[in-house]
Order: sequence, then C-alpha cells, then structure tokens
Amino acid sequence: MDTKEIRNVANHDWEDLSSGREGELYIGDTGNNSFNRESVQIYILNNQSELTGTIHFSYEPSESNPAGREDCEAFFYSEDYLYLFTKSPEMNGGLVRLYRLPAKPGVFIAELLDQITINGQVTSADISPDGKEFVLLTYGKLLFFDISNGKIDFKSPAGCLKMVRKQTEAILYLNQDELLITNEQRTVFKLSYRGR
Repeated sequence: MDTKEIRNVANHDWEDLSSGREGELYIGDTGNNSFNRESVQIYILNNQSELTGTIHFSYEPSESNPAGREDCEAFFYSEDYLYLFTKSPEMNGGLVRLYRLPAKPGVFIAELLDQITINGQVTSADISPDGKEFVLLTYGKLLFFDISNGKIDFKSPAGCLKMVRKQTEAILYLNQDELLITNEQRTVFKLSYRGR
C-alpha cells in the first residue's frame, strides 16, 4: 500500500477528500458533530503532499439554518468549485443542504444552493469521471443524482442502491462503471453498478 506523510497540517476533524483538475488534493477539516465550530477549513496539497493553501470558510445562514453552523463529511471538486453536502444530526437522517465554495485559498462564505430531506446521514460524496452524475453515500445506501447542463443540485434523482448497513464513510468513482466504498470496520467494497 502506498502511503504519504502529510506535514504541517492540523487535523481537528478530517472528513472527505477530493482531487482537483491538476491533481491537487483537498482535505476537508469540516467535521462539526457538536456544531460548536464557527468556521472550518479545507487544506490544499500539491502532488508532493505539501500544503499550498487553505480555504477558510463559514456557511451562509438560511431560514432552515439561521446560525449557519453545519456538520459536513461529504464534498467533491467540479469545475473550480467544491460542492459540500451536510450531515443531519439525526441518525435516521433529515435535511441535507448543498453548498458551493471556490476551490482556491482564501476566506469565504459557502453559498447555499439546494436542500432536500434524505432518510440517512450523508458521509461521503463523489462526482463521476464524465461529470454527468454524482453519488451520496449514507449508512447502507447510495443515492445517485443526474447533472444537467453542468448544474449540480438535487433536482434530478436517478436511483438508489442498498448495501450492507455498516458505518460506511468513503466513496470514490474508480471509473464510469465502478465505485470503491470503505467503512469504519475496515471493509473495502468494489461495486459495479451500471444497469441500476
């Protein structure tokens, strides 16, 4: 197994990872189970695992979340933006909000794009290699959404796949037809899912 040491980067509550157009790595220090963090950050590392920048941000307040505090374990990169999906504090799920953030160093307020009620806690997300769909991972389910005209939102649900209900925490498109999923019990799943 290939491993890399990451230096000079604090781990308050690391969650999801994503890679950018040039192979840069985004590490989301975005966990906030107790909702006491007013701002969070995403680290940007180059191919040599060196820190090249930090995205400091808070969330846009809304009617459904006037305090603007979120717990987020899921995000992905697409076209110079990061798309973040919140995790409901309720074990059986609840309102999931989708935010957008520039994928560059700086201090920002994440823009609220959409929200939907999901029966499950969202723990990871990824976008397909062709950019035409994205998937959200929950404990026991994969939720697929189509992307129309490059617009990422919840308007086009495409399907749901059920799997073993364990503490699944990470998902990755290996290619257009296969997904890699891992859980806290150290099980790795490779899923071929065309024809869903």
